[in-house]
Amino acid sequence: WLGLRCASRVVARTRATLPQGDVRVTSRDANVAGAFRLRRAGAVRGRPVLLVDDVFTSGSTMRECARVLRAGGAGAVVGLTACDARG
Repeated sequence: WLGLRCASRVVARTRATLPQGDVRVTSRDANVAGAFRLRRAGAVRGRPVLLVDDVFTSGSTMRECARVLRAGGAGAVVGLTACDARG
């Protein structure tokens, strides 16, 4: 209809992390640093990406995934979340 492609599972988690809202997480950025990798660079190389996540807590997960996508050659990366946990 709009000519958009959906490429799911392009970013994969490389290690388990605590939930971002967990009280044991002292740095949300550190909690997710290096926790993702690009599985299919060809799916994003040179293309704009809409990164979708369920909950926005601090933005750390979204920023880390966007960093991985941009490092893999993605064009503009825009984030969209369904819920904002900051209240």
